[in-house]
Amino acid sequence: MNELLEKEKRLLSEPIKVFLEGYLLDSFKNRKGQPVIKVDGFTALNISIDEDQSEIKERFVITGVSFYAHVWVSLGADGSTNNTLNLSTTKGMVLYYNFEEKKYTIENIEGISLLDKTF
Repeated sequence: MNELLEKEKRLLSEPIKVFLEGYLLDSFKNRKGQPVIKVDGFTALNISIDEDQSEIKERFVITGVSFYAHVWVSLGADGSTNNTLNLSTTKGMVLYYNFEEKKYTIENIEGISLLDKTF
């Protein structure tokens, strides 16, 4: 089951990355209060799955996501600079597999925010 779970994690990561990028660009500011203006990518994306509550290929209960986001932040009139943020979600999420589109979709994004653990 672990090998199958690893394959599914790769598929799960795509809608999660889309959600995270949108969240960062929409309203996120780093610890200095600088808004994110561009996302270059994510590394060390760690998706924690509740295997007891999940059903392979149909429904996954994600208890948390932690990752590094490589972003550009605005410095106002002074331009922009790059940052690497150490972030994690504050709430879990549920992803369902859409068999027609052959991809996962996030069911509940309300109330999910990001905790900045960058120091």
